[in-house]
Amino acid sequence: MPLLALVGPQPSREYDGGRYAAVLVHQGTPVSTATFNVFGPIAQLNMIATAVPHRQKGHASVLLSDVESVLAGCGVERVLVQPRGSDLGLWGGRWGYRALLPEEAVERHKEVPVAYYDCGILEKELGQLVGKGAAGGAEGVGKGQRAAQRLVSR
Repeated sequence: MPLLALVGPQPSREYDGGRYAAVLVHQGTPVSTATFNVFGPIAQLNMIATAVPHRQKGHASVLLSDVESVLAGCGVERVLVQPRGSDLGLWGGRWGYRALLPEEAVERHKEVPVAYYDCGILEKELGQLVGKGAAGGAEGVGKGQRAAQRLVSR
């Protein structure tokens, strides 16, 4: 069973939001990680990566689902991502993010410091995740959710 560990918040030099990392551990080995910033009701996922020998096994999907569940449980309403080129299909298809219209992107730029101005912004509403457990039956997530709630709600 995977284990989700959250670390943070770390003061961020370029942002006012809290900066966090999540690590998915499978059979005692860290296999995937994600970094994200939280700005009250909006989170920005900066990076998600899986170690090469562990790719194509669904670890990133489990990690993303767990992070989204934890964030939703902490009152985050939406997650923003800025994928590049070939990753757009994965985020928009399998993971359920939608591309923002240009006027929506302008509004998000006003609400949070968006990292890249040369690529689109995708967004996922987390309202439907509130009160649901993490995907994949990850062990230790309940503790992670409580810890994340303490970290995010400051």
